Order: sequence, then C-alpha cells, then structure tokens
Amino acid sequence: FGPSEAGHFIVMESLKSLETLLDENVLVIPRGALDVLDIKDGLNSDPGLLDKLLTYIRDEKTFLPRVEAEKSTDYIQIIPIGIMVHNRTVYLLKKKETDSAKRFHDRYMIWSGGHVRQEDATDTDNPLNKCLERELKEELDVRASMKKEYLGVVYDKSNEKSRIHLGVAYVCNVSTPDIALALMQTEFRERKGR
Repeated sequence: FGPSEAGHFIVMESLKSLETLLDENVLVIPRGALDVLDIKDGLNSDPGLLDKLLTYIRDEKTFLPRVEAEKSTDYIQIIPIGIMVHNRTVYLLKKKETDSAKRFHDRYMIWSGGHVRQEDATDTDNPLNKCLERELKEELDVRASMKKEYLGVVYDKSNEKSRIHLGVAYVCNVSTPDIALALMQTEFRERKGR
C-alpha cells in the first residue's frame, strides 16, 4: 500500500464499521413460517392468528441487521402498524422519509409503524405492541396511551419489497381531541429512534 491507498482503505473500513454500528437489528422469521402459520396473500383477520404468530416469534425469532434483512428473501420482517382513528374518523398521514428516493416518501398512508428492533423484544411477551408504541412516539409524537385493537395480519406478495415484510395491523383509537388535532396538522417523518 502507498499512502493514498492506505488512507482510502482506512476510510472505507471506518465507514463500514460506522454503518454496522448505526444499523439496527430487526426481527425476522423464516419465510417458511408463512406456510406453517397458513398466512395467505392479503388481510388475514383470523383472531387466533396473532397468538400463533406471537408464539412462533417467541420460539423462532432471529434478529438480523436491517441492511441484511432487506436483501434476503429467506426471511420475513415483522412490521407492526397502527391505523389512527378518532370518533370513527381514520387519519390520512403524509410520510416524509429521510431519503426522498424511498418508496413511501411524500405519500399519504392510513398507517404508521415500523420494524421490531431487538430492544423491543426484551422483557415482554408481545414485542409487536412495544414496537408499535415506540414507532408511534417516534413518527407521530403520540405519547398518550391509546386503545389498540388487533385488525389482522397483512401480507402482500405483489412486489419484491413487500414480499419480505409482514404487517400486523392494529386500529389505534385516539381518545382525546387534542391528539387528533395534532395528527391532522402534522406530517410524519422517518426518524432514527436511537
């Protein structure tokens, strides 16, 4: 190595190390779990499916760096999502990503949520609930407790990106009008929650 090659090598290795430190470990289950749990394309609203999924997660969960999980077709990433509702009104939320090239940037959505991180799965039987609460705080700044009702499991095999994710949908009933008003006036942003 000459001085410039050595400098380049050091910079590249340092960047790889920083990327590894910043990358979160996310919950995944083997792709075969879809067959074991009998999860079909679309909305699966069987009330017993959540219990089966939570048991499967407890027994078979794995955590992978998110960058690795996003590239693998061998695993399914679990994404708890909340549909915000107040007085029978469903809130339409506009999402702002940190990277404007991401597929949900500047789109309107009826849900907010995200990946289950390793820290969500400590000391709890339901890491999905803990993740959803954290995500709603990070993305929507909702800090009040709310009643969450399980809606179903959502799987969409229509495109490459959604095929590696499994949504677990909850209806989140916002109990107070001030939180509902804040939701109406806010865009939600993809933030790093660390």
